[in-house]
Amino acid sequence: MKAVGNVANHALASLASMNAAAMSLPIISPRDTRNALVIDSIPPSGVKAAELHLPYLLLPLPRRAILDLIAERLEVIVLWNPARVAQALEQEGFSVEFRSRAGTSPAMIVAWKDSDVEGRQLQGEVHDLDRHLREMIMELLPLTYLLDIVKAMRVAATAGFS
Repeated sequence: MKAVGNVANHALASLASMNAAAMSLPIISPRDTRNALVIDSIPPSGVKAAELHLPYLLLPLPRRAILDLIAERLEVIVLWNPARVAQALEQEGFSVEFRSRAGTSPAMIVAWKDSDVEGRQLQGEVHDLDRHLREMIMELLPLTYLLDIVKAMRVAATAGFS
């Protein structure tokens, strides 16, 4: 029984050391950055900078879980697939492209085409959604949170040209 516990502890320690900055595993093909498994941990591992999202202390987690997080007896692992995020954006009329970056998860570029009140064609792109994506993951928010942000960016950009 002790050997099983040691193996489990080693596996948990290995998982705890992973985060999106270090871990993005292609599921189907090494060249397919869209369909990958990205691993994040709450609290983030090895981050020394100020966090731009709600601290896990204020999340709607049971008090016991928060105390275990503080005492480093618990770490929440979040697994997500960029293809699922892209698929949800594409269902809202956006086009999504991923560009690889060295050592981190791929950059997501969201684009759209629209027309203003005079019928002129407008095109827009949103780069660097990482901050909003990190916020969604670290605050355990639903995907609709990111969708609402991108839709609001499209409305603001289109209104700026009307």
